[in-house]
Amino acid sequence: YNVSSITYNSAGNYTANFTNAISDANYAVVASIAAGGTSLISDYYTKTTTTVNLRGYTTAAASADSPSMSFAIFR
Repeated sequence: YNVSSITYNSAGNYTANFTNAISDANYAVVASIAAGGTSLISDYYTKTTTTVNLRGYTTAAASADSPSMSFAIFR
C-alpha cells in the first residue's frame, strides 16, 4: 500500500517510492530479508516523505542482493 515502485540502485541497495507523500519523515521502518542459506542483514539508511532507501548486506558488511525483501512503515 502507498508504494508506487521499487528502484534497484545497486547490489543490496533499493529505493521504495511512495505513491502519496507521508506528512513528515518521523516514521518507523521495519525490514526483513530472505537469506537463501546465507546470513544477511536488512535495514534502511535514508528516509524522506517520498522515499525510503533499503539495503541488504552480509555479516561482513558487503552489499548483497536477496531473492526477497519486505518492509513496513509505521507512523
